[in-house]
Order: sequence, then structure tokens, then C-alpha cells
Amino acid sequence: RSSDLAQQQQYAQACHGLASALAAGKRFAEGVKVCTTCAETLTPVVGEDHTLLSDTHMHSSQISEQAGDLIAAEAAARQALLVIRDMKGSPLVLARAHVQVGEIAEARGQDNVAEREYRLATAIYAAHPEEDLEGVDAHRRLARALLRQGFAEAAHTELDTALSALSQHGEAALQTGATRLELAQVWVAQGELQRASEEARSAIRIDSRNLGPKHLTTAGACFELGSILVRLDQTQQALEQFDLALEVFENQLGKSDAKTISVRKAREGLVGSARAPSIDCTPTRAEPRTVPQAGTSPPSTSKDSSAWTATTTRSPSSPPRTREIASGATTTTERTAGLCRSCRSQLVGSQSESGLCSSCSSSRGWRDIVVDFFGHPGSCGVVQCAPQQCCTVSQMPGASPRS
Repeated sequence: RSSDLAQQQQYAQACHGLASALAAGKRFAEGVKVCTTCAETLTPVVGEDHTLLSDTHMHSSQISEQAGDLIAAEAAARQALLVIRDMKGSPLVLARAHVQVGEIAEARGQDNVAEREYRLATAIYAAHPEEDLEGVDAHRRLARALLRQGFAEAAHTELDTALSALSQHGEAALQTGATRLELAQVWVAQGELQRASEEARSAIRIDSRNLGPKHLTTAGACFELGSILVRLDQTQQALEQFDLALEVFENQLGKSDAKTISVRKAREGLVGSARAPSIDCTPTRAEPRTVPQAGTSPPSTSKDSSAWTATTTRSPSSPPRTREIASGATTTTERTAGLCRSCRSQLVGSQSESGLCSSCSSSRGWRDIVVDFFGHPGSCGVVQCAPQQCCTVSQMPGASPRS
């Protein structure tokens, strides 16, 4: 309770260190309590608009996020954001707080909220080119939030901005490979599979040089390239990429790791199919898309249009899509979950939950889903969908629970 600033800083640092140690021992509730006590003790001494308070709230937010309490994490992060705004301190500190709030919103599946926070952060970083690498990270996060909402063109613009900033550092910047791989995912969403494969190859080349060919990140890029090659009907090349990824993950993560299992199942499904099915990405009539402003939702589309461009996602907990099928004088409702990736037969009923095809017993699941190796859901790759063949989204085994 000393009025000496140096002692206040030492007290705050000791609290943060103790909270971190408790969190490292999985004692998250105690760590959060230490942060809360620290903030309550400092407030009467330093006031409500001090950097020590904002740092303490942010520390509490990070521990709550580690504990999986995203509601408490968001509340603490927003409290830190308010303190930073009131004290009118460094704009870069404010930008980092916006990114923290955006990360939590992203984890909660609130992509429109995450988009707004990331836009606020990128606007601040644009005025501070000396922190261009932090700005690159914010642009990449914004691109992912946009892509999950179906705005591929807007996501493409953000990644172009990120790559422009990275060009000042050459390909030695560690973020370059990851950004190239994310651009490949955007090309998939736009139906440009050949360009997607080229970007994925660039990501592998850059990561192999910067991190090594046996690095987990490089292996993840190989898996992504293999998934794209499957869609291009380049089965042999896809198998080669899956083999490279599988070798690295089995050696470094073990055969029972969820990511290793994902790669193995993808490879087994490809080997078991006589021919890897491709997805027809030839555009039909497309309505122009409107790039959303911060915090807005994608435009809705008419069900009776001859073609539509929105890529639809749904939570795993939401009910499957249904469509009306006319049969003589009666109309029945059939639950649809897309096409089997191996034999291309329709998956219906309970298959939408199990991911198993009754026709060929393939466990490769839905044909319309693109989920990258790190669990980030993408768009289906079918740029133009017929009205009776709407995209549905599930998840690959081992992916994160975000839909």
C-alpha cells in the first residue's frame, strides 16, 4: 500500500509471478484470485486508470482463458480495455488489448465480435509501422474471422496486406509461411484450387528453410497441400504429402495423438478409394458479394435463386439441414449431410453424426468440408451451390471444437 511507484510495481510483478506459477500448476482459480486481490489493493493507491491495473486485468484474462473460462476471460480483458482507454496511454497497448478480446471472442465462436476487435487493432497498427509484425498477426486473425463468415474476398485483401508488410523482412520472417498457407485456404474458398496448391507449396518451401523439413508446422503445411491435391484428383501426389506429414507427426507427437490420427485417417481413406473425387468449382451465375463493415453479418441469400455464393457453416450442436423432396402427391423431409468423399453417395440420417458412409464404410466423412490441420474451419470449396445442394459443415477427427 506504499505510495512509492517502484514498490507498487514490485508488488504487481510479484502478484503476476505468483499467479503465473499457480496457473502453471493447474491451480487456475487461485491464480485468478491473486490477480483480483492485486487489483483491489492497487486501485485505492494508483487510481482506476493506471497501467498496473490494466496489466493485472489482462493477466487475469489470460489465466481464465487457460482454464477454459472464456466468459471470465472476456470480462477481464474488457476491463483492461476500459482502463487503457481511460488512461489514454500507449495506442499499441490498446491494440494488443483489442487483439486479446478478439481472440477470446473467436474461441467463443463470436466471429463478428472478433472481426470488430481485430479491425480496431489493425487500424492502430497501420499508424505504427515500426510494429509491423504485430500488425501482420492482427491482419491474419482478421482474415480468419472473415473467412469463417464467408467473406473470402475481404479475407484475401487482409492477407495481401499482411504479405506486403512481410515483404519488408524477406522470406526469413517466420510468419511468412503461415500467411501463405492461410492464403491457400482463401484460394480454396474462392474455387481456385490450382492457385491454392501453388501457395501451399510456397508455404512448405519457406517453412522448410526457416524451420526445417521435419518441423510440425512444415508437416501441417504438407497435410494442407495433400488435402488440396485430393480435390484436384492428383491422388499420388496427395499421398506423398500425407506420408511426409504422417512421418513427422508419428515421430514427434506419437501415433495416438489426435493430429496424427487425422492424417492417418485421411491417408487411409484416400488409399481405399479407387479415385479421389474432385469438387466442381466451375462458377455458375454469381451475385456480387458485399464486403462487410466491422461487426456486421454476411448478407442473406434467397433459397429459390438459381445459384448463390454464400458458404454456410453451422455449429456441431445445431440440427442438420433438411430439404423437401416431392414424391408424387406427398412431400417428405430428408436429412442431408453432403456427399461421401470416397464413393460420392449421399450421407443421410445418422450418418450426419457418425461420418460413416453406409455404401462404402468410408470414415472420411463429408465431401464439402475444409478444416485445416490446426483446427481452423474453412469454407467448403464449392463456390457456387445449387439450391438443393447447400453446403454443410462438420469437422475432421482431431480438429478443435470450433465449428
